Amino acid sequence: MPSPKKIILLTTKALANALLLGGLSFVLYTLFPVAQIFAQNISGQNGKKVGKTQIKDTFGDALNLYRKTTFGDLLKIAPPLSVNPVDENASIVIEKINVNSPIVWNVSVTNEKEYLKALDSGVAHAAGSALPSDPKGNVYIFSHSTFNVWEIKKYSASFTELNKLQKDDRISILYNGHRYDYLVKQKEIVPGFNTEPLTKKTDEAILTLQTCDPPGVEENRLIITAKRMAVY
Repeated sequence: MPSPKKIILLTTKALANALLLGGLSFVLYTLFPVAQIFAQNISGQNGKKVGKTQIKDTFGDALNLYRKTTFGDLLKIAPPLSVNPVDENASIVIEKINVNSPIVWNVSVTNEKEYLKALDSGVAHAAGSALPSDPKGNVYIFSHSTFNVWEIKKYSASFTELNKLQKDDRISILYNGHRYDYLVKQKEIVPGFNTEPLTKKTDEAILTLQTCDPPGVEENRLIITAKRMAVY
C-alpha cells in the first residue's frame, strides 16, 4: 500500500494535470472565434492565391475583433427560434402563437390613415415610444385582431391569438441586426380609451403589445407587458 506521502504526491500531480488541461481547453475555446474568422476570410478569396501580407492583415483583423470580445459575449449564444424571422431588422416573433410579422417603426397612433396603412403590412410601433435598443423605456407595438379566422390576411391581424400568452412566454423583437428577447410578465384588459399602457414611465426595458378585445371589437384593449431579458 502506498505511503501517505506518496498518495499526497500522486494527488497533487493529478490536480496539476487537471488544471493544466482545463487551462488549455479554456485557451482553445476563447481563441476559436479568431481561427474561425481567419479561416472564413481566407476561404472567401474565390480560389485566388493569397499573399503573406493579406494573410497577416486578415489574422490581424480577426485578432482585433477577438480583443474587443468579452468572455461573457462568447458564452452569450441565442437560443434558436423555430422560424426564420421575416426581417432581421424589423420583425416580431412569438412562437407560441405562430406570429412572425414585420414591424413598421414610428407609426402615429393618432393618424388613422397612417396606422391603418402600417397594419396592412405588419404590426406597428408607436411613434414616441422606446426602441428595442434603448437601455430603458416602453417599446409599444400594436396590431389588429379578428374573431373570424377567414378574415385574417397575411399580417393584418397578427395579434388575434395574443390572449393565449402566459407568464414567461418568450417574445423576440428583431431590430437593426440584433435580437431582443422578452418574457411576458403581465396580461390585462383595459378600456379602449385608457392610454396609460402607452404613456407609462418605467426604469426598465419593457415591451407592451396591444390589440382589441374581444378580437375584432374595439371596446377594450388587451395589453401584454413583457420584460427584456437578453440581447443577441
